[in-house]
Amino acid sequence: MEQAILFNEIPYTWRVPGTFVEVRPTYSNASVFDWPSRTLIIGQMLAAGFATPATAYPLTTLAQAKTLFGAGSQAAAMAWAFLKANP
Repeated sequence: MEQAILFNEIPYTWRVPGTFVEVRPTYSNASVFDWPSRTLIIGQMLAAGFATPATAYPLTTLAQAKTLFGAGSQAAAMAWAFLKANP
């Protein structure tokens, strides 16, 4: 028993050689995401930082990251990049 592959954009009447691709995303497993979403940033801090190592801190501003991890630290730079991309 043959089964037909059905496409939405590629007509089944096309009889020309070639490779045709149709991508159709499925959103059946998508749901509403919690807001605000949370992100874990793990990085190195400088000795000038006031954070306790291996402790999670909620950050909303770059100033908080600079104070906790030290200005110019890897963790502060990562926080800056994340906050810039996700205002």
